[in-house]
Amino acid sequence: MRADIETGAGVGNAERICSYFKRSIPSYEKNASVQQVVGQNLVDQLTSFSDLRQNRVLEVGCCTGSTTAMLCDSFDIRKIWVNDLVEECCSMTAERIGAQVEEAIALPGDIESVPLPQSLDLVISSSTYQWLKDLAACFTRLEATLAEGGFFAFSMFGPGTMSQVQQLTGVGLNYPDENSIHAIVSRLFTIELIDTSHHRIYLDSPREVLRHIKNTGVGGVCGFRWTPSKLRAFETEYCSRFGAANGVPVDYAAITVIARKLS
Repeated sequence: MRADIETGAGVGNAERICSYFKRSIPSYEKNASVQQVVGQNLVDQLTSFSDLRQNRVLEVGCCTGSTTAMLCDSFDIRKIWVNDLVEECCSMTAERIGAQVEEAIALPGDIESVPLPQSLDLVISSSTYQWLKDLAACFTRLEATLAEGGFFAFSMFGPGTMSQVQQLTGVGLNYPDENSIHAIVSRLFTIELIDTSHHRIYLDSPREVLRHIKNTGVGGVCGFRWTPSKLRAFETEYCSRFGAANGVPVDYAAITVIARKLS
């Protein structure tokens, strides 16, 4: 890894965040094991709601389509719009699940501003909303797209995610906690489920942590440029403070919410 690799972009810088995720497309699914576990858990939780209608669905932040595929494996969806900042992800995902649904429509663009379909039965998202500039405004916007009784289901990363990197570099996302999410969602929806799960993976070295960040596209956090001395200090401190017999840890915390539109 080059010593001058830059990690971070700043929440709300959609163009730069898009570029990070676009570059990670070939490596994403191989490296995003936690994101896949979180997505599968979200879909599994949804299966317990027998009155979930499945005719018109919007997925926010489809990325390479792993959660989309899980959703289509579990439900008989007729029409789905797949949204992502990265246009290639939308077309890739629509093609990936094309044989499983009657119609898959690519909807590229920033979910905070792109025109949206209406009268939806479900808006679903996994590992995306932590990137938004204005979470409350976007949730209000998405609530308006749902038909009465429609479901609003998502998982997003919360405080504690990549805490080791944040402690050592001083940069990272300002994640809202479960209480903050509850306050926003409960103003718009009836909450059926809200839960925080914790996940930890181990990698061989601090440099592998940085590769993991790069390969999953989550370098778009806040500006940080590595120099040789900063990289050496990062490696030494990471091993000293967090190292274990099975490697160095990377933590994630995922907040999962399932809610219904108020009548």
